[in-house]
Amino acid sequence: MSGIQKIASAVLLPISDAILQNVTISADGNCIGRFNETALDPNCYEDRQSCLKWQTSGALGGYITLEDADTVKIRELNFKSLCAFLSGETTLTCGRDPSGKILYQGDYCGATKQPGGCADSVWLAATFAASATKIFDGAGQVPACSGAISDTDAGADAAADAAADASDDAPDGD
Repeated sequence: MSGIQKIASAVLLPISDAILQNVTISADGNCIGRFNETALDPNCYEDRQSCLKWQTSGALGGYITLEDADTVKIRELNFKSLCAFLSGETTLTCGRDPSGKILYQGDYCGATKQPGGCADSVWLAATFAASATKIFDGAGQVPACSGAISDTDAGADAAADAAADASDDAPDGD
């Protein structure tokens, strides 16, 4: 299995109403943005702008409800929830009032889809670059990414859905 990099951990963000803008894909369909090889030079550390490894060419925006964020566990932070991390909590989950409502106030309202307001969510925005990777069917190679390991029920029809698109996900043999 040379060439396969094992993923130690991944954090899946439950972004609602996600928007991608200004995404430019390279002519060969392999990249969003551009890789700067000169940034790999060990002497490249003085000028941050010329030493960035990636030049971004895409933007992402959306919101995450605090309730959803409290279910996302971050392995590198001893399984602290994303909500607790964002709020600066010292506990593993977000603090709650006696009625069970999260105490932390986000900067966005998912109900009205406006900044502020009910403060039940946080807004996420980022620019990004990406390089394509070979897609595989996941069989035994990276179980956490293939659906083989899950703490969440994907629904009664998950097996049928997976079977229906399995041939699309299979390697093309090159």
